[in-house]
Amino acid sequence: MKPGEELVPKDANGEIILDTVDFRDTWEALEKCKDARLTKSIGVSNFNHKQLEMILNKPGLKYKTVCNQVECHPYLNQSKLLEFCNTKDIVVVAYSALGSHRDPKWVERERTSLRVLNFVASRSGFASF
Repeated sequence: MKPGEELVPKDANGEIILDTVDFRDTWEALEKCKDARLTKSIGVSNFNHKQLEMILNKPGLKYKTVCNQVECHPYLNQSKLLEFCNTKDIVVVAYSALGSHRDPKWVERERTSLRVLNFVASRSGFASF
């Protein structure tokens, strides 16, 4: 969003005013934080392989990304991204590792994996889907 005093800046039509920031510039600032020992490593979240390549191919790169946190589970396995990250020694950190309710097809109660999870949840005293 556009920098300024307003928490969520909006134009006359009520639309949020966005700002364009090149994440490679942000990466340089993060490298300075690492140089100042304010962080041990630098990672990213929800980057695709093209965005990762933009960082890895950045002129003057001091530190490459250590990890990429993405949604990854049996219904969204991210196999191509996983393969790319493996070749570049980038650790993939999964969120929603057991699935997500974002897509209705992913939460069909009859799916074998969900039946198993529901059984484990009920035996452990947790609510199922």
